[in-house]
Amino acid sequence: MLQTALPSKDVFLRLKHSEKLYTCVPSEEEWGLAQEICDKLKEIHSVIDFCSGTTNTIANHFFPMVCEIRQRLYKWVMDPSKVISKMASDMMEKFEKYWSGCHMMVATAVVLDPRYKMKMVEYYYSLIYGQDAETEIEKVRKFCYDLPHEYEDQDRFKVQRACNSGATSPHRDSMLVGNYEPDFLLEFDLLVKLSSNNGHVKSELDCYLDEKVLPRTPGFDVLGWWKNVGIKYPILQKIARDVMAIPVSTVPSKSVFSTHGKAVSTQRSKLEPKLLEALMCSKDWLMKDMAVTCSTAEPSCASEIDADDEGFNWWE
Repeated sequence: MLQTALPSKDVFLRLKHSEKLYTCVPSEEEWGLAQEICDKLKEIHSVIDFCSGTTNTIANHFFPMVCEIRQRLYKWVMDPSKVISKMASDMMEKFEKYWSGCHMMVATAVVLDPRYKMKMVEYYYSLIYGQDAETEIEKVRKFCYDLPHEYEDQDRFKVQRACNSGATSPHRDSMLVGNYEPDFLLEFDLLVKLSSNNGHVKSELDCYLDEKVLPRTPGFDVLGWWKNVGIKYPILQKIARDVMAIPVSTVPSKSVFSTHGKAVSTQRSKLEPKLLEALMCSKDWLMKDMAVTCSTAEPSCASEIDADDEGFNWWE
């Protein structure tokens, strides 16, 4: 609304002279304040637009962006303008409630990105928490070390249950029949899993964190990277699979339900499956075409098609 109103400043002034009932024309001071607020909101618009999209919701992308928004809100709270300071304070209050509920998991997601690991957490937490940064960093580190223990306990429970139920013996017998080759070391595999201790899992995470951080290259496939290191990091691979699958935005799911309401109504309840699919997926297809077209023009133009999507509750 601000972007629409600011270029029409002269129109509002002329309307005051031509329309007697129009008596609330903004003052020069208010126009200046509107411009200042608009400029500040532009700083976080691109970040929010990125996170609110339907193709950029992998959890590891979210941490640095939400930290950037937090940093800018903090600066606005210190703004000499009381209006901007109050606006930022209200935004910060809602943001902190959101941050307190998700920051540990999104920090874990960025730790599991081989391009960032703990380096990203240390960088942003030093900016966000200042003197308390080390304490907060250790909380994330401890959470990352405790998480593999939970996954190991789950695996141990499954193996013990399989052994107690005697499921391995029939399996071995079945391997001796037909074209299958017998596996005489199934009990050995189970013994290895049962004998693995917490120190082994911790050293797996230590080994991962001690490795050199990968360079930030465009188009890096973090899920593909974890898919190829399952033998080396079996527990961490399971954690990465689960953590990376957590959606960081409710916008895609909301837009699906919204589109469903428009496509399938009482009058259109007998649509053919192919036509219904086209109605439901047309937005994604258009976005893909827009992205290809805009790749050689203006990168931000493809995001305009998401203008009707809802954003994050803490900044509304």
